[in-house]
Amino acid sequence: MRPFVYILLIVLFASFASAKCIDALDGMRITNDTTFCSDAYDVPNGIHIMADNITIDCGTAVLRGDVQEGTGIIIENRKNVVIRHCNILTFHVGIYLKNSSSIVIDDSALLKNRIGIRMLNANENFITNIADKSTQTPVSLITSKFNTFDINKRIDEAYCISNLCNEIKDINPCVDDDFYCSQKCTAESDNDCVEKVKPVDAEPKENKTEEPVVVNKTEEPETMTVVPKKKSKSWLLYPIFYILAFLFIQFYEHVKED
Repeated sequence: MRPFVYILLIVLFASFASAKCIDALDGMRITNDTTFCSDAYDVPNGIHIMADNITIDCGTAVLRGDVQEGTGIIIENRKNVVIRHCNILTFHVGIYLKNSSSIVIDDSALLKNRIGIRMLNANENFITNIADKSTQTPVSLITSKFNTFDINKRIDEAYCISNLCNEIKDINPCVDDDFYCSQKCTAESDNDCVEKVKPVDAEPKENKTEEPVVVNKTEEPETMTVVPKKKSKSWLLYPIFYILAFLFIQFYEHVKED
């Protein structure tokens, strides 16, 4: 009887463990911690990350695109997201980061995509333990800096001026006059963190001077010039009416007597 109990416990434990993973769906939007089951999924419209402070574990799953079109994983306007153990292949862009920071992409493979990782205005992200076999370029950066890359391919040296390429160490994001204020920086360490407050104070001052100038002076003269003209014309009509009525009565009586 005991072997049967042990087998039953093993089956229940295996089913419980497998229940924690889910299948990747085309175009799905993820808002909480997610683990994909280890399988191959056709997701030509990609997977969208829609929340901060979450972890997506692909569990060695394969996310497959359609003949190097579309984007595999899309991360826009996000912070503190972890992507790990993903195999992303045959997309135009494997992973796209836009207006995002503190994103960790770790222990993943980008295979047969045109561009492995594209970043637009993405700062202070960590791309580590990446195996890349993109057909065009492993990384494409636009106005992105203070990122750390650990990729098996050589990255263009121009990107490495303001990013760390294939080396892991601290990078200081507190740089004056670079139009970027990091969460790690203060007004004392980076003057870009101070300039954000100035436009807010300037707005109410302009609104106070505009309101009382135009309205009160232009409306008052129009009402004073229109009213007396109507009264004078109507008053002159009354004597003429009475005279015409008197003449008509006299003419009628004269004709009647004849």
